[in-house]
Amino acid sequence: MLSIRPSWLMISVLILTVTGAVCAQQAAAAHAPDQPRAATPAATAPAAESRYVEITGFKTKIFEVKNGDPGRFANLLSALTSGFKGADVRYQQEFGTITARDFPENLAAMEEALKRLDKPQPPRPVLELHIHVLIASDVAAAGSQEYPAEIADAIKQLQGTLRYKTYSLVASGIQRAKEAGNGLGSSGAIGIGVDNAGVAVWASPNAPGVRSANAHYDYSIRPISIDSSADGKPLIQISDFRFSMSWPGAQVGFNNPLTLRDGEKVVVGTTTIGNGAVVVVLSVKILS
Repeated sequence: MLSIRPSWLMISVLILTVTGAVCAQQAAAAHAPDQPRAATPAATAPAAESRYVEITGFKTKIFEVKNGDPGRFANLLSALTSGFKGADVRYQQEFGTITARDFPENLAAMEEALKRLDKPQPPRPVLELHIHVLIASDVAAAGSQEYPAEIADAIKQLQGTLRYKTYSLVASGIQRAKEAGNGLGSSGAIGIGVDNAGVAVWASPNAPGVRSANAHYDYSIRPISIDSSADGKPLIQISDFRFSMSWPGAQVGFNNPLTLRDGEKVVVGTTTIGNGAVVVVLSVKILS
């Protein structure tokens, strides 16, 4: 029987061939340019805890305001937010609502705060103010010599302290306002005489060199508050009473803070105009 055996010659040729191929590959690798190595993932530092929350955990709640100003309350509730991005407090004045978006615990704190804030307020007292504008002069009357009885004492006091002989009432008004409200104001005009230099001439509009003109006046009173005096009686505080009068080529005025008792009449201020002076008398009554 014939058997097939590889000859030693063939085995030697195969060994030499494989060895040469391996050596060639090693030589090629030694002379080949460096190849970039695959980057290994670097160890990432743990991310710092984010302070910004967009959606997770947030809720939205609408509060109804029944007694106060939604804008003022919304401003106060903003201090109770978490401070995270997306937390928000808005108000709708026309609907009397406040919409808040935040974590549930912050919304609960806002709701409790609003319950304490949004309570019926006691009615504010109503005050009645009487304002009288007088012209003081040494010449004939510049206006009506008939005074309201309430300022008769003030006229006598003025006649005893100022150098002017006559006091004419040129404007008078009655207005009502609430304590801590927006205050009040008014304006008007009176006829005067003006000389060639633009100086007001009272009670002599037809004198030579005098022409007729209108003097415009306005006043504002704000704000008004009521405090208690040492004897327990109310004191009416006016932070600023402003009065001005102008005509072509001139303007005068004054402003003063005032403190009055209920029903008291005071001379708010005087200002010299031409051959006379403007005097403003004020009285205030608490109606309720």
